[in-house]
Amino acid sequence: MVILVSKYLFLSILLVGSWSYAQESDTIKTTKVKKNVIQGSVGFIFYSAGAQLNYERQLIQFQDQSLSGLWANAGIGYWGVIAGYGGPYQHVSLGLLGGHENNHFEFTFGVGRLNNAARGGDDYGQSPVPSASSKDINYSPIGTMGYRYQKPGGSFVFRCGVSYPPLPYFGFGLAF
Repeated sequence: MVILVSKYLFLSILLVGSWSYAQESDTIKTTKVKKNVIQGSVGFIFYSAGAQLNYERQLIQFQDQSLSGLWANAGIGYWGVIAGYGGPYQHVSLGLLGGHENNHFEFTFGVGRLNNAARGGDDYGQSPVPSASSKDINYSPIGTMGYRYQKPGGSFVFRCGVSYPPLPYFGFGLAF
């Protein structure tokens, strides 16, 4: 009986010690942002609007510098102008993320493939006819300059700034 009680006491101390250690390890503060982000954003200015969905992956993390890392970004979106131009677009870009803690400055640059799917119509206000012609596909430089809120180790991402396309934008994302 004494041996049985001592075994249970030993296991209880072992489990309580493990539980206490697990509680302490949760308090370790990380200084790194998560490496993957899926985010969506919308933007508009006067007569133009757009929306996009992006996937970002951190390629390089800089240690103890004002720049946090180098990111690769790919996405799809839709842009439009009130005059009837617009269509889907795809893009790839590289970006730099600066700042520490929760507040970051982001700068991206790359190339986008813009499809003007609404070509056609006439001068009498007829609705544009969709087109898949290669002359309606343009390759254009794209870029972003803005603010990004992302806690180190956190999952929530908020972004706002100026980009082309869709010009002034704001968006939310999920880091993992």
